Formats: sequence, C-alpha cells, structure tokens
Amino acid sequence: ATAFRYMIIASASAVIIRLVLSLTIADIVFAKVSFGGVVIASVASFAFPLNGDRSLRRRAFVPILIVGLWFVLGVIVVSIGTLVESILSLIVGAACTIVLADAVATNYVHWTSAHPCINRETMTSWRTDWKNRWGSIADRPASQALSDRNKRRSYADAMQLRRTFRWTNGLAALVPAIALFIIMLLSGRRSVVPESVVLLVITTFIYAALGAGYCVMWPDSLSVFTKAMGTFFAIGINPQELPFVWQSPVGNRISRRILLVCISVAFTFVYAAVIKVAAHYIIDSTSAEAALYASLAYWIAIPIFAPPLILLLSVFVAVAPALVGHYRGLEMANAPEQTPGYSSFDGYVNRIQNSRNKYERKCNIVGVHSEYGFPILADTDLDFEHQLIVGPTGGGKTALSVNTDLIQNIRRNDGLTVVIDGKGDRSLFQTALVESKAAGRRLKWWTNKPHLSTYLFNPIAHLQSDQFTLPEILGVLLQSLNLFHGTEYARAFFGHSDRALLRAALRATMQQKSKQRGGPPQAKPHNVDQIQSFWDLDDALREMAANRREFDSAKHLLMMVQSLCDFDNLNITSSRTPNEPAIQHAISLPQAIEEKQVLYFYLVGSLDAASVSEVARLVLFATNAAAVKHRDRTGERPRIHFLIDEAQCIFTKNFEIV
Repeated sequence: ATAFRYMIIASASAVIIRLVLSLTIADIVFAKVSFGGVVIASVASFAFPLNGDRSLRRRAFVPILIVGLWFVLGVIVVSIGTLVESILSLIVGAACTIVLADAVATNYVHWTSAHPCINRETMTSWRTDWKNRWGSIADRPASQALSDRNKRRSYADAMQLRRTFRWTNGLAALVPAIALFIIMLLSGRRSVVPESVVLLVITTFIYAALGAGYCVMWPDSLSVFTKAMGTFFAIGINPQELPFVWQSPVGNRISRRILLVCISVAFTFVYAAVIKVAAHYIIDSTSAEAALYASLAYWIAIPIFAPPLILLLSVFVAVAPALVGHYRGLEMANAPEQTPGYSSFDGYVNRIQNSRNKYERKCNIVGVHSEYGFPILADTDLDFEHQLIVGPTGGGKTALSVNTDLIQNIRRNDGLTVVIDGKGDRSLFQTALVESKAAGRRLKWWTNKPHLSTYLFNPIAHLQSDQFTLPEILGVLLQSLNLFHGTEYARAFFGHSDRALLRAALRATMQQKSKQRGGPPQAKPHNVDQIQSFWDLDDALREMAANRREFDSAKHLLMMVQSLCDFDNLNITSSRTPNEPAIQHAISLPQAIEEKQVLYFYLVGSLDAASVSEVARLVLFATNAAAVKHRDRTGERPRIHFLIDEAQCIFTKNFEIV
C-alpha cells in the first residue's frame, strides 16, 4: 500500500511537471538547447565523471542518461498525441515494465532464498540459477529426499514456473502491441473517443484478464506478488545498511525507492502522451460542463491514477509465475527445499557459524532489533569480559539469554562448556542433552538432588595430580569453600586458622607434598592414608582438630567439609568402593577440557542454598585450576564457556579472582 502511494505521488508530480513544460518551458528549452550542446555535455561527463569513478560502465551511465532524458523530453513531453508518438511511448513503457519487473523479481529471489530454514548451499544454488533467467534455468534436485508424492509434484511445478520468467516478460511487453493491433482493426469506425484512449483501455483490460487468469491457475500469485512488491519497497535499514545483514542485489532501500519513483515518473510521462486528449473531443462537446469534466479527467485524473495501475498490472503479468515458483520451492510452509525440523533460530545460528565472513563466524546472535528485525550479534571474544543478565522472575533470563548462548556454544564446539544451574531447570538441561547429542559432544552431569541419575565428580581427586603444588591445592579449596576472608587483622586470623589446619592435614597425608618446607611434618591421621575425597578430609581434620587445641578456632572449616560429605557422588573413590563402575566414567576436568565436553551441574538450591553455593564454587575454581595446568602443559590457552543460572547463589567476595 505504501509503495502504491509512492507511485501515485510520483505520477501526480509527473503530470504537473508535464503540464508546466507543455505550456511554457518545453518550447523554450528545445528551441535553445541544440543536439550539439547535449553531445558536448555528454562527452564532458564521460571524460570527467561526476562521481570520480573511472570504471567504463559507470562513466558511460551519465552521458547515456543525458541523451535519454533529452530524447524523452523532446519526443514525448511536447508531443501532440499522434498514434506514432503513442507507439514510441508504449515502447518506452514496455522497457520500464521489464526493468521494474526484473528488479522486483531479483530482489524477491534473493530474499526468499535467504529463508532461515534453507541451508547456505541451497540458497547459493538458487541464486546462481537465477542468473540464467533470460536464458534457460535448468532443473535441480531437491536438497531433501522427497518421499511424499505431493511434495514431489509441487517441486516439479516450482522448477517449471522458474523458467517462465523470460516468456512472461515478453508477454507483458507484447500486450501494448496487441492492443495497438486491435486499434488498427477498429480504425475504420468513427468514434468520439481518441484512439490513444481506446489503446489505454484495451491495454488495461488485457493486463487485468491475464492477471485474473494467473490468480485462477496459481491462487497464491497475488499474495506472493504483494509480498514481493512490499519487500522490494520496504526491506532494509537506511541510511546505511548494517554489516552482515541481508542486502538486496538491486541496491539499498533508498536506491530501490528511487528506482520505483523514477520508473513511475517515466511511465506516467509516456502514458500521458497516450492519454493526451484530442482537441476535437472537447470542441465537439455539446455541454460546456461535460467538456470541463472531460478535460479534468483526461488531463489530470486519468494520467495520475492510470499509469501506476497499469505499471503494477504489467509487472504482475511479467513476474508472478516465476515468483510463485520460488515461493513454493523455498518459502511456503514445509517447502521442499527447507530443512525439516529447522526453526528460524537454527537457521540464523547455522548461517552465522558457517559464514564466509571471518568476523561473523566469531559471533553469537543475541537477539533481534525490536523495530527492524535485524539480528544483534556479539563477538564471542566479548564473553571473556563477561555478561550479567539481571531481570525479574519470569522475565526470560534463562529462556531468552542463557538458553540461547548455551545452544550456540555447544554447536560452535570451540571449547569446554560448563553450565551451573542454580535452580534445577529441566528445560535447560534437556536443551543441553539434545544439543550435545546433535553436535556429537559428550555431556556429563552432576546433581545434588536425590533419586536422579548423575555422574561422579570428585574435585579433591582431581587436585591430587603431581602438577599441583600444596599452595595451589590450598588456594582452590579455601576459595571454593569461601574461607579466605581477607588480609585485615580479624579477618586474617580466622582465615589463617582454617588454612593452617587444612595445610597440616594435606601435608600429613600427601606424601609428595610432605617434603616441602614450612615446619615439622605432622603425624599422619590413623584412619587416613591419603586424602582422596571430602570423606577422607573430614576424618583427617576431625582427628587433628581434636588432638590440637590451637586448631579449635577452625571449626568453620570442619562444618564446610562436613556439609560436602553428605553427597556420595562427590566423594566415592576407588579406595573406599573399589568395584564401583561409575568411577571410570566420572567427570574429569582435564579430560573434559581436552575433549571439549559439556558439563552440566544441576543444582537445586531452593532447599539447600549453602551446599549449592559450595559445589558451584568448587566447579568454578577447580575448572580454572585445570585450565591453568592445561596451558602450562600444552602451551595452548583453552577456551571454556561458563553459563551460570541464578549466579547470585555463588557470588562471594573472592568471586572476582576468576
């Protein structure tokens, strides 16, 4: 509707300009400006291009435009409405139809082939086929196996409709000639209506009849053409197109609107010559009032409204079948070329991650612009500067943000993905499960909720590696348990008490650490040969704290460790349960980093927020330590994505260290 309004405005402007030129200016211009002056201006604009572009194609455009405009104004604007001049006008009008029809169709083919449910290879193939639209477009096999007979028939019809473009354009250009032939057959009959007006009526009737036939043969042709015309007019962001967003092959939105307006103006000019009233019709009118109405109709009303209508009808005749073919093959619901089960989001992610643009390949889609609908992309390197999503309950933080990032990180497969779910979201877990399976990545999960399946996760066994020094083990455990309170006097006292007790227990039981300096070796606890779990650590601390009064102030450490002893899946080791098969499949952070696994920690914190906080920080600090050791061992900086839902559960004073 807006496009047609633009065409009406352009047509009205053209009529006003033509009337003004006919009255005064045109005779003066064409009496004073000789063809020689036009030639000199054309040569000058070719030798010294106005836009500074030295390419031959662009340099030739301005002089051709100068000569063309001079010719059109000289032949059409000051014409007297003879049949020969009408024929010349119709030839120019047919050229306008073909140019606009090709622009609208090319724009629509590129737009509909960019459908998010169509893969890149299919999109490129259909666009390549369209380059042969003036020749012969060959059939191509469907990208998906078509088991349904109706789909096979629909796809075959789409292939045939693609090839009609050159024939329907020829038909649209031939309609004025057909109307002219009918006029010649009727030329022996006297009529008070000028022949040019009869030509206009017959041309409109033929276009309308062909359009009605299209609507009968292909019921969706009118809706497809309407969408194609609206897409040609409206799609795009001005004044500057955004990078990495679909762009029309026939220019940005401003240039397309200018093209539509210019063709509408030219079409109005040429058909105004056709509609131009014959003087004898007004003179022979018996009624002065009728003569006035006829003058208004033939000079103003018809030239304003008829050309845009005829232009739209002619373009519809020229492009509708080909557009229907592309719509049925690419865009309609369950089209043969669409990937089954693909959503728009799947298509966007696939296009981004497989883009030929190296910058786009690094990006994740965050969302879409609320007004224009173009995607908002974020470079994944920005994840290392962290994101924080804050909003009310039910605001969509998990569904719209965490879930979106999780899917893209799993599909990107560029590093370990760790999800810490602080509220136990079933849909988020199922998303990780489905996406990991589809991407061929191994998913392991851990949960604190009883009676649910779980892998084992033993962070202390992971820290037993010879790669970790005693201070590093102490740092990971103290920070994970939030036992580092600061360096101020009172804070430092309690923090150092916890550290001293934990250090003593580790030195006494870990043989490879016992030779380190820092005081006399501690006596080994009777019940613990080596600390491999929180169960072992609890036994060692209980014995050492009970026997040494100076460690009485470290009761907080004992309470934290005891709370973690309640989870069997956090403590099972081969020393206590040697025949447990789950041990060999347990979550191993070094292995997870190397294999780029997906780890999901399903933590239900509504009833036990304290343990959720401790386990989450254990995951965070232990993964950080494993990443550091991986870099030291291989020289490669691992890429690890953390997605934390209900992050406030693990926020502590030492969180910024990570």
